[in-house]
Amino acid sequence: MSLGDGLLVLLIFWIGWIWFDQPGWFQHPGLRGYALMAVTGLVMIIPLEWIMIYGAKWWSYTTQMPLIPGVAVGVSPVAQMLLLPPLILRVVAMWHR
Repeated sequence: MSLGDGLLVLLIFWIGWIWFDQPGWFQHPGLRGYALMAVTGLVMIIPLEWIMIYGAKWWSYTTQMPLIPGVAVGVSPVAQMLLLPPLILRVVAMWHR
């Protein structure tokens, strides 16, 4: 699953590169860059999580997992995809300097 999350972050990077027409867009993302990360992360993770749980049945949630009403996917995977891409890209930007 970690590899999949890493690929999603890489996909967010590529989408930002295309959207902003700049490979270093993540170094100073500003509000537009953070919004792109959040929206792209949500658009990818919610359907993907739903497909993996209810369609492919690759994993399931315990009864303790809080679900987002209306989409029935876990709060923590969605929160993870909202928090990790900005954090990871920030670390990469610091490393890149």
